[in-house]
Amino acid sequence: MYAYTDKEGVAHLLNKIRDIMEHYGVESQTVLVELLDKILSEDKIQRIIKLKGTDSIPPSSIKTIRVPCGFDAYEIKTIEARNTSSAREFQLEILEDDVSNKVIFKSLLDREIYSNAGDVCNIDEQNRKVVYLRIRNPNQQQIDISYEIKLLNLLVAKIE
Repeated sequence: MYAYTDKEGVAHLLNKIRDIMEHYGVESQTVLVELLDKILSEDKIQRIIKLKGTDSIPPSSIKTIRVPCGFDAYEIKTIEARNTSSAREFQLEILEDDVSNKVIFKSLLDREIYSNAGDVCNIDEQNRKVVYLRIRNPNQQQIDISYEIKLLNLLVAKIE
């Protein structure tokens, strides 16, 4: 099994697939070849990015934070967050978008959050390229939260 991550490697793999298809006269794999062509021509390669930040949340409030991520379809790999100002609990949610308020990840109330959220995916239909965090502070004091989220961009192709 071979793993190709650079542009030349993908081009080599694409040529190998075409050779096999021509040799066997296979035409049913056209969608696969077109998808690989599209990925190669748009220079889309899967990559993991790390989103890091800090924010202050006022007492007894909920704050939604827009975090730019660079792509509109992603899989969340890990989520880490902690209250850096005190030992008080908070809750973190990740929203599908800022309009529907559909929650795609929700933590328990805790002082530190760590989750391997590998099954959480989102495709932003409005192409905003943003992750929406909602942090709830149930305490009577302000808290400072630091977060780190690792995302894998998803390669999405519409087949018509």
